[in-house]
Amino acid sequence: MGICLNKQFIDQYEKLFSDHPDSNKAIQLYPAFSHVKIVHNDWYRLAKVEFNGLPHETEAFLKKWRSREQHPHLFLIHKIVTDETSRAVIYLDFPESIVTELDDESYLPLLDAVLQIMSKWQKQSKTYSYFGRDSVYKIRSFDGQFYYKILDPMLHPYLIQFYRKCWLQKNTRQLEQLLSKFYLSPIQLEALSKKVEYPIHNFYKTDVFCLGLFIYKCLTQDEDFYDLINYKVKLDKIRRNIQDLKLQNYAKMILLNMLEENEEDRPDFIQLELKFTHFSPELKYKRIFYNINSMIFEESLLQITQLVTEQNNDQVVPEEIQAFNFDERLDFENLHFSITTNTNPTAEIHKMVGKGFHSQMILNNNKQSNIELDEGVKRKTRIDLPCLGYADLSNWKTAEGMFTKGMLQGYARLTFSNGDKFEGFFVNNRANGKGTYIFHDNQYHKKEGTWKDNKFIITI
Repeated sequence: MGICLNKQFIDQYEKLFSDHPDSNKAIQLYPAFSHVKIVHNDWYRLAKVEFNGLPHETEAFLKKWRSREQHPHLFLIHKIVTDETSRAVIYLDFPESIVTELDDESYLPLLDAVLQIMSKWQKQSKTYSYFGRDSVYKIRSFDGQFYYKILDPMLHPYLIQFYRKCWLQKNTRQLEQLLSKFYLSPIQLEALSKKVEYPIHNFYKTDVFCLGLFIYKCLTQDEDFYDLINYKVKLDKIRRNIQDLKLQNYAKMILLNMLEENEEDRPDFIQLELKFTHFSPELKYKRIFYNINSMIFEESLLQITQLVTEQNNDQVVPEEIQAFNFDERLDFENLHFSITTNTNPTAEIHKMVGKGFHSQMILNNNKQSNIELDEGVKRKTRIDLPCLGYADLSNWKTAEGMFTKGMLQGYARLTFSNGDKFEGFFVNNRANGKGTYIFHDNQYHKKEGTWKDNKFIITI
């Protein structure tokens, strides 16, 4: 991103690119902007966004887009130009095409790309949701490579408004419009049939299911997977078609696991990425992690960038991972895998319990690295574990409070996967003393009492 502050507006990119004949199509992909067009040269295309407003409006516009996350699998900002006249120009990635077809060679790279950004967002407690038919694009970057990238909600905020508008409509046409844009999980379909506006579900696992439908559709070109009369997903048909695909057995099993009907049997993005990383050697696939420096047109501009960029891969490692129940009708019991430095380079996996795909992965929970950083007031997030209610607080999802040597000490707040909350006092990372448990379905429904080592013992 470059910043020019001159009396005369200067945009050096205007000399490098000319208007594309299909510029009118840009507004369809970038409805967040009122003035956008496609520019190109002999090799590349970019979206050029122009903004003219009052000084405070331009300042707010620039603040928003300068703080946008840059990631190899998101649409990148290549340059921002502004001046004293309250005019601003942004150059963004423009896709070569939307992804509509996949084969045995492109399936794994696409899954790899989506998992990298989605699992990162989950570790930051960010949700994507509303995963749709137009969510994944193929973009040719300035290094000459093609990359799979997702269209994040910041570029297309009106999709969410469209989703909410169609959600509770009674007529079939509105439902068909909804399904023409978005994929829905079994829980969401059931909520539609009962006219439930805000169904309780795990957003990450729902997105995993919808990503699975997207991949299935691209592999088979089959779009007839909804029973709109009974509000069901035709999972039996989908499973049969997946078994007929010319994919490696492990690749089939990963896709089947993404499309588990029961949410508790389905992985979220963190769990799915760990499985994918562990089994990628069995798939003869090497994961690739890109650096955005090679994707930006002028690398020197990164030295003065004010965008939020990820220059390291430090991520919160969840403490534990649940077992996944794969489709038992397929016999993969004899498949063997082992934990080695190649299959487990980060030493996150402690051991594998069980055989084949009916195994359970246990993460290394004894790593002492960075323990000195776990000091002070912090907010930690773990993977979703089933809420055990006020009787046992062990399976919390997020914890906010004072950490000393990596453990909660003193007053803190817990949030659970179903939305329940707890506030109370902690000693050595466990609730000890008086506290209040608040139920998600009614903020006035509370349980007050005393806890010892996370267990409820006395009612006040």
